[in-house]
Amino acid sequence: MFFVGRVKNMSLGEYAVCVITKMIIHEDSMVEKLSLSASRKEHVAAVLEHEKMIYVGRVKRVDFYKYAVCVVMKMRIHEDCEVGDLMLDATREERVAAV
Repeated sequence: MFFVGRVKNMSLGEYAVCVITKMIIHEDSMVEKLSLSASRKEHVAAVLEHEKMIYVGRVKRVDFYKYAVCVVMKMRIHEDCEVGDLMLDATREERVAAV
């Protein structure tokens, strides 16, 4: 695990999407935009196999692209947070099969 601290925008792409299972975001932090993108199923496999939910804290906008759309089922957002925008973008049915 590693501590991220306060972050305004975070973008994780391809295999980097998997590091979200290892991150601890500062509990007082409000992330403006979290963006996850994965063009291959292998890029999100470790996240989908992760037994626990992934806590991302307070987020205003979350964007999921391609296979990263499947990660939405594993995420937990701070209970006091109201997400302003949630965007799911998958152009192929197999990219959302796990959802």
